[in-house]
Amino acid sequence: MVRLGIGIVTFRRRTLAQDAIDAVRRFTRRPCHVVVADDGSDSETIAHLGGCATIITGNNHGVTWNKNRALFYLRSVMHCDVVILLEDDVHPKTFGWEEAWIEASLRWGHANLAGSWFRSMFVRGSGTAADPYLSPAFSGQCTSFSGEALDYAGYLDTRYRGFGVGHVDHTFRLARLGYGAVRDPEHGLLFRLIVSPLRLLESVSARNENDVVRNHDLYTTLQHEPAFRFPWSTDGELEEFRFEQKNRFTPFQDEPFATPTV
Repeated sequence: MVRLGIGIVTFRRRTLAQDAIDAVRRFTRRPCHVVVADDGSDSETIAHLGGCATIITGNNHGVTWNKNRALFYLRSVMHCDVVILLEDDVHPKTFGWEEAWIEASLRWGHANLAGSWFRSMFVRGSGTAADPYLSPAFSGQCTSFSGEALDYAGYLDTRYRGFGVGHVDHTFRLARLGYGAVRDPEHGLLFRLIVSPLRLLESVSARNENDVVRNHDLYTTLQHEPAFRFPWSTDGELEEFRFEQKNRFTPFQDEPFATPTV
């Protein structure tokens, strides 16, 4: 039995996050642990979502820190074998949607969503878990990881603040260790992407060009560091991160929920 964890990352979008939780509950076939990572929303949002799923929150630190809230909890606390990470505006729409992500994670260690908007960049493959599309580009709306991949590559680098680049850096570090990508003699590094029955909703992006430029400059300076990263960069961050994990809202005592068969 694969121990499955699903993380939903959100910031000040209570309705989208609630709808994402409902969709995961409705369409996930396997028992799973669900956690919502919230990046500093108001107390009303926390109280509302905290009644529906485990929620981890704290100060607003940006996408990288927030994704680590979910990844660390699901892998290092709940010891999940496979972790699927969803943004709050990405909702499952078909029962059993998680099966391809589980298979791809166990086969390749890491997989990203095959977005139709960059289909022209797919080099080969069919988009299945057994035969993913191979592409020099990838997208972070939905991603999956094996426990082994996270144990060796670690988490997103918290030196990336605000918006952008953190997921790119993490995916490249996973690729360096042999997870989620293949090196092609003609095309260079190609990433494994799978098709998934997900509804991508229109929403206001948190993209900030100043963040993107700063984080891109930082990315060029970090390429020769070891691939592994903790989900904190300093002892102060560790103290804060630990506090957030210990003070999570857990209405179901960390018990996985099982959806009814249909």
